[in-house]
Amino acid sequence: MKHNKLRQLREQEKVSGAVIADKLGVTPQYYYDLETGRRRLNEDLLIKLADIHDVSVDYLLGRTEEKNGLLTAKESRGSYTTLAKRIESLPDAEKRIIEIIISSSQNQSAGLE
Repeated sequence: MKHNKLRQLREQEKVSGAVIADKLGVTPQYYYDLETGRRRLNEDLLIKLADIHDVSVDYLLGRTEEKNGLLTAKESRGSYTTLAKRIESLPDAEKRIIEIIISSSQNQSAGLE
């Protein structure tokens, strides 16, 4: 990961490392260790940092210079899998509501074509 991206983003937003650390739920020292590369980011912190700075994970990883790139195929699959698991755990009545919403949305989209 490009550690200087974390510092660069933080400085562009004129925010302290302590503020970012608080948003991440870690100590300021832990955050500064992430920023300097003394600690490695786990997946959860990487996603939180991308959300905090409103950039893509790929941007933070240095895989693109596009700050708000699209999700990779792997990220998309992960998002859909998570969503499917959450829907599966809902009561049947709530699942039916989601089916109705999706069906209604598809019908509206078909009418726009």
